[in-house]
Amino acid sequence: MPAGGTITISTTKTEWKGKTSVLLRFSDTGKEIETALISRLFEPQFKTAADKELEELELPNVYAIVKKNGGDIAVVSQPGEGTAFQIYLPSAQEKAGLAKDKT
Repeated sequence: MPAGGTITISTTKTEWKGKTSVLLRFSDTGKEIETALISRLFEPQFKTAADKELEELELPNVYAIVKKNGGDIAVVSQPGEGTAFQIYLPSAQEKAGLAKDKT
């Protein structure tokens, strides 16, 4: 956020895909991300010259780690409201139950 702003990190217990999950939410009050870019943020080869800071976030790596751990990630960005990355991960109880089901 070159022009400044506020970053908020929060956690919440929630339901996601019918399972108990943890929502990690990272939001800012900075500039929004263009809708056309949101759908491509997690592509490994995607680069933008205009939004160099997006490259520094290593979003394809974040996406891979979240998916590998049974989670999902969403991006919400509105003009004048900034951007939020919402990461949904299975709770420890769900992970334990999933591990039990695999044996």
